[in-house]
Amino acid sequence: MASKFTIGAVLALLLGVGVWNALRPGASDSAAPAVANERMMAIAKQFGPWVATDSEVNSKTMRVAEAEAYLSRSYVNQLTKESFSVMLIYGPPGDLGAHDPKTCYAGTGFEQCGIGTKQSVSKASFELWRSRFERTSPSRETLEVFWGWGTDGDWKASGYPRLEFANESRIYKIYIQRSLSTGKLFPEGDHASEFLEPLLAGVKLALSNVSK
Repeated sequence: MASKFTIGAVLALLLGVGVWNALRPGASDSAAPAVANERMMAIAKQFGPWVATDSEVNSKTMRVAEAEAYLSRSYVNQLTKESFSVMLIYGPPGDLGAHDPKTCYAGTGFEQCGIGTKQSVSKASFELWRSRFERTSPSRETLEVFWGWGTDGDWKASGYPRLEFANESRIYKIYIQRSLSTGKLFPEGDHASEFLEPLLAGVKLALSNVSK
């Protein structure tokens, strides 16, 4: 089973960016965070053998970070016991597009292994970044992380999300994480797509036309 989602690094970085955002002109914009939150909560908790439980998030930290809605879950395959942690964040593109996991995960001692590659999710025509992160202290751990940005569940592995989504008032950011055995590579034909395909299709169904 994957380790608990490395959410502390993400929250710490969002907190710093959120303080900046709160001070800039136009930081308060009409949007639909309550509706976005409702739709995120409507994402199915089961996709075939994958069954989810909600994870707690520090709501005060998320508010200061200008994350107007969010969701954190862990999906476990009831047959293989493999698990993925999923986090969705909704807010201004200036904040959500400011950093990627290379910066976020460094706060908890993880280093990115090589450069990220783009993972296509063929049936849904989505694309996410995919990379491996490792740390040796306090214990040796290897994570595989997928991430991307979008407006209504159509995910993009953007190189410049702050610029690409600059005309949007609000966007979503998604992190998907699983633990790997130390040193394990993620070969073509592994089982990631068996989870990503139904998950992202379900997320798309729930988020469509919400972030505008």
